[in-house]
Amino acid sequence: MNKTIIAVYGKQDEGKSKIIKNVCQILLNGYLNAVPTKIPNYSADISLAIQLSNIKIGLQSYDDLNTLEKLVNNKFTPQFGDSCDIIICAIECDEVYIKNINTIANKYNYNTIWMSSYFSRKLNNSVLNSKAAENIVDIIKSLIVEEL
Repeated sequence: MNKTIIAVYGKQDEGKSKIIKNVCQILLNGYLNAVPTKIPNYSADISLAIQLSNIKIGLQSYDDLNTLEKLVNNKFTPQFGDSCDIIICAIECDEVYIKNINTIANKYNYNTIWMSSYFSRKLNNSVLNSKAAENIVDIIKSLIVEEL
């Protein structure tokens, strides 16, 4: 399996965190074998990992490069053994953060998929966030079965 960081980028308050929380809910509700490192509190930002059989998925709904690096170097999920295979994280549209994500990905041999948040000033953003989360789950499935 190709270790991968899926970076959801966008401006502040444009749905990045909500997309990642939706991904978490889909994984925990849709897979009977999903085991989280902790029960997520969806009213706040989340930072946790989920084990699906032998696959570890890290989720971080806020910009924190220290936590991101813990997800890739096994300091966040020691109870699961190895580091996360797939990490979904939020990132502001900031050149420094983008450079740091690339540095972490290169240092730990992760691929990076950049995905923008779905945002509209006039359309239903809850629906857009759900659609974006579903797309990320589809990408996760493709990574697990090694289509990507």
